[in-house]
Amino acid sequence: MTEKDKKMKYGPGKIINEFDVDGNNVLFRVLKPTDAEQALKYINTLIKERVNILWQKPFTMKQEKEWVKGELKKNKEGNSINVVVEVNGKMVGVGRVERKLGHAQEHVCVVGLSLLKEFRALGMGKRLMNILCKLGADELKCTIADLDVYDRNEIAKRLYHKLGFKEYGRMPNGLNHYGEFCDHVYMYKELNK
Repeated sequence: MTEKDKKMKYGPGKIINEFDVDGNNVLFRVLKPTDAEQALKYINTLIKERVNILWQKPFTMKQEKEWVKGELKKNKEGNSINVVVEVNGKMVGVGRVERKLGHAQEHVCVVGLSLLKEFRALGMGKRLMNILCKLGADELKCTIADLDVYDRNEIAKRLYHKLGFKEYGRMPNGLNHYGEFCDHVYMYKELNK
């Protein structure tokens, strides 16, 4: 970790939250350079599960290392924070909040998260989304959180509605999930309300 990283409030590896779920230690922390191997296993597991994410083809280690490097650069620049969810030391989820670029929309952040199947419905997604929105408001100084979701993902849509997100648009058949088309739903939430 460099001196600049140590000075960053949410530098690589910084612990954001720690708690227990069903006797397991859960840690929310910032992405760090050594996460590429676990991140590769994580994303490729989601792809194998055929979950509702934009990526459908497995990644390589080279691609994952480049992704981690790029995300850490955005974090260092103060434009995003990537949160890793670890259970007993294993990466089981990720979340991200990123400020939109351009002066006209820099008050808006994009939030998103995913969890491995066996770690869903345990309250981690709700807790993580709340943390991402708080980071967006407090650290990135945003007043609106924006997200998008597959229309077919009823569980996620219910959670987002419960957390105060409202649908503001949709693109009919905007997502192709392994050859099956569904609407791409856009939602927003005003932060600090």
